Amino acid sequence: MSPDDAAEDFARIYNKHSIEQGREFATTIYEQKVYVGKKFGIKRNYYYYSYLSPKRGRAKGVTPPRLWFAKWRKRRRVADAHTHGRYREGFEGEDELFTTQDLRGARDSGQPIYLATPMGKLIKYDPRTREKEELLDDLPYDQKHPWKKK
Repeated sequence: MSPDDAAEDFARIYNKHSIEQGREFATTIYEQKVYVGKKFGIKRNYYYYSYLSPKRGRAKGVTPPRLWFAKWRKRRRVADAHTHGRYREGFEGEDELFTTQDLRGARDSGQPIYLATPMGKLIKYDPRTREKEELLDDLPYDQKHPWKKK
């Protein structure tokens, strides 16, 4: 499993709730280090990726949950992910894009950020390359979104 896989799992589950409730949801994606053992005298570790229980925010805005006791639990934050709720008239297209605050947060942390949109897309922004990439376009989506082809 990769950070992209963890973001996809979060988006497939929580984008639907976000749209139904008209609120943003956010999570922190982390890397968990698991000691596997030794083989031929070489210490082997295994890493897997998951996410924290998401926080429910407001119609516009949510702060990802914190990764407490990370070092003790051998966890490391690797990305954040969030949803943008339902389609809102008067905000044509804004909910399909990262906000300035989203991008600033990713640049400040130096870690990627994922966005699940009302149109059912999962988009990733990597601040190291400054590139945005659409990973999926088949997530649960807002049935009332005028741009989504049914």
